Amino acid sequence: MPAATEFIEAPSDQRAIEHIAAEVRELIHEDTHPRNILIVAPEASSYKSLVEQAFETVEVPVHVETRRPFANIPAYRCF
Repeated sequence: MPAATEFIEAPSDQRAIEHIAAEVRELIHEDTHPRNILIVAPEASSYKSLVEQAFETVEVPVHVETRRPFANIPAYRCF
């Protein structure tokens, strides 16, 4: 089983996301259930089109969640 956390270095966001998409495809081919795979990125909405394109290329369905965390909602900042 791969490490729980992996850090990668790439020359661009696009190349990093393409690498991640290929890794996810490999995990799925090794029988990892997609529900057990989570990719976290700050400001996910700014990567949405790159993620969708990269995952479409490797034929892996993907959902990009772009909700704001509670900590970033003004009503919760005071807590």
